[in-house]
This record gives sequence, structure tokens and C-alpha cells, in this order.
Amino acid sequence: MYQIAQWMSMIYMAVLSIVDINSRKIPFWGLMTGFAAAFTYRMMQGREGAVLALAGAGVGFIFLGISKMTGEAFGYADSLLVVILGIYLGFWELCRLLAISFFISAVFSIIMLSVKKMHKKTSFPFIPFLALGYLLMLLPGGVA
Repeated sequence: MYQIAQWMSMIYMAVLSIVDINSRKIPFWGLMTGFAAAFTYRMMQGREGAVLALAGAGVGFIFLGISKMTGEAFGYADSLLVVILGIYLGFWELCRLLAISFFISAVFSIIMLSVKKMHKKTSFPFIPFLALGYLLMLLPGGVA
């Protein structure tokens, strides 16, 4: 069942990525659907991992604070997705996902800056990097 949940999560994140790339705005219902699914999944797990899920959600709330302090330089939808992923994955797996995603986005930024397709102040959607990082975690022999 866990593998089905993982790939359903991947499809969910792929859809959010496409919406984020095309419109730069994630519909509220899309995030609430993910929240309901993550919460339901975590409830089916029982008490096991509840502390890790709460800690993971806490990381997402820190990201929400960062979104507020930076005037949405890191968007609220990105932060809400981190809350959702924190509930679903738990603290340690979320940290792993964030490390992978930030690394990929940094490489992307360096490449785009070096070929002059972006400037220092250019913004870009982050959800596709979360989705790519999650995919890399799911693949056999995925990123450790």
C-alpha cells in the first residue's frame, strides 16, 4: 500500500508542478486535497510516526513564516506543500527531500545565470523541484 501512496503522491506533485509552471498560482482546493490525503494517510498509520509528522509539519510552518517575512519570495503555496509533505513524509524524509530539491534548484539557477537566461532577482516556481526531488527519492536506488 505504501508504494501506491508514494506514486499517487508523485502524480499529485506532478500535476501541481504543471499548474505552477503554467499559471504560477496553485488553487486552494489543490492544496487542501493534498492536506486531506496526507492527514488521512498518516491517521491510517496510527500513532507510529505521529511525532515525526508533527515535526515535519512544523518545518512547513517555519517555511510559512519565511514566506510572510520575505513578501512571498518563497510562495505560500510552496510553503503549504512543505507542510503537507511534512505530514506525509515525516521530519527526516522531508529534510532529505528539501536538501535534494534545494540542491537541484541551485544547480538550475547557476546554469540559467551562466547562460544569461535569468538574473539574480528572477523568480521561478519551486514545486517542480520538490516533485523532481521526490521522484529521485522514489526511483530504485534513489538518492540517499
